[in-house]
Amino acid sequence: MAFPAGSPVMTLFETTGHVLLRVTLGGGEVTVRPGDDGRVEVELVPLRDDDVTRRAIAEARVELTDRRDGHEVAVTLPRQTAFRGRRGARVGVTVRCPRGSDLALRTDSASLDATGPLGAVDVKTASGEVSLEDAASLAVETASGDVRVRDVTRTLDLRTASGDAAIRRCGGPLSAKLVSGNLSVGDAAAGVAVTTVSGDLRVEAAGGGAIRVQSVSGDVELAIKPGQRLYVDASSVSGTMSSELGLDQAPPAGSTEPVRELRVRTVSGDLKIVRAKAAGA
Repeated sequence: MAFPAGSPVMTLFETTGHVLLRVTLGGGEVTVRPGDDGRVEVELVPLRDDDVTRRAIAEARVELTDRRDGHEVAVTLPRQTAFRGRRGARVGVTVRCPRGSDLALRTDSASLDATGPLGAVDVKTASGEVSLEDAASLAVETASGDVRVRDVTRTLDLRTASGDAAIRRCGGPLSAKLVSGNLSVGDAAAGVAVTTVSGDLRVEAAGGGAIRVQSVSGDVELAIKPGQRLYVDASSVSGTMSSELGLDQAPPAGSTEPVRELRVRTVSGDLKIVRAKAAGA
C-alpha cells in the first residue's frame, strides 16, 4: 500500500496469533507501543517539512502478510540519507501492536523508543539511539547510538563501536562487544561475556552463570551476588587489581553446587571485584 504525500498517514490491520513487525527506514523516530488489542496500527508523520521527507512517506509501503503462527506487518520507507549537504528524510513511525510482538528494525539514524512487553527484538542501526522497556530477547548492533534497556527476560546480545549502553536487568546470558562505549549492567542473572577495547564495564550484581571479561584499557568493576561458587582467574598487565573474593580463588571442595568461572583479562585497565549486596539489604 503506497500513500500520497502530505499530512500524517494511518494504517490499521486486524491481526490474529503472533505478530512480527519489520520496520525499515533511513532517519527519524520509531515508537512502539504494545497493547491489549488484537490489531496493528501504523502512523507515519513527517518530522521535517521538506520534499525528501514528503516523498519518503509517499513512497512508503505498509503491508500485512500471513504467517504460519500469525501475521507479519512490514513498514518500509526509502532509506534516503544525507548526501553532499542534502538532508535525508526524517519520518516518525508509530506502531501500536499486540503485547509480545516481535520487532526487527533496520535503520541508518532513526531512534527507537519501545515500551513493553515485546517478544524478540532485533535492531541494526548506524547512529540511532535505542530505548527499550521490556523484551523477551534483544539483539542490538550499532556504531555510535546509545542503548538503554530496562528488562530482557532471555538472551541479550550487544555490538557497539562507540555508543554507551545501560541495562537494568538481563534474565538470560548477556554478551557484549564494545570498542569505546561504556557498559553498565544492574542485574546480570545468568552470566556475562564482555569484550571491550577502551570502554568501561560496571556490573552491579552478577551471578547465575560464567563471567568472562576481556578488556584492553577500559576499567572493569564487577559485583558478585551472594551464594555464588566461582573459580576466579583474573589478571592485568599494568592496571591495578583489587578483589574481595581473591584473585586466584578455587571453589570449596566437597560441594555439589555448580562451580562457575570468573575470568577477567585486562591490559592497562583497572579491575575491581566486590561482593554485591544481598537483595533487600
